[in-house]
Amino acid sequence: MVKFIAAGQLSNLDCDSSLTCVPPGGSSGYIVSQNHVPAYFYENLNLAYDVLQRPDGRQLQVFLNIDNITDKDPPPTGGTQSNPNIYDVIGRTYRVGLRFRY
Repeated sequence: MVKFIAAGQLSNLDCDSSLTCVPPGGSSGYIVSQNHVPAYFYENLNLAYDVLQRPDGRQLQVFLNIDNITDKDPPPTGGTQSNPNIYDVIGRTYRVGLRFRY
């Protein structure tokens, strides 16, 4: 499975060619060194195997999930940190488990 995050910009404020951004109706501006965040792809792996599946509905399944297989770092989104609401800031994670229905 692939997770795609589209490219975007850091600020929707009006920025001139010197990258000074002024809030609408505001008088004080600030400088944005780069107002662009690139698009990102994260690759995830989800595997499942049915160990037991009976006609009466009982089921046993083993699963493995790996998120961010390539352990790709997120882009900086202002300063040196990334936005944890949008990007994977943790890195590669693993989940192994059992699902059962009885």
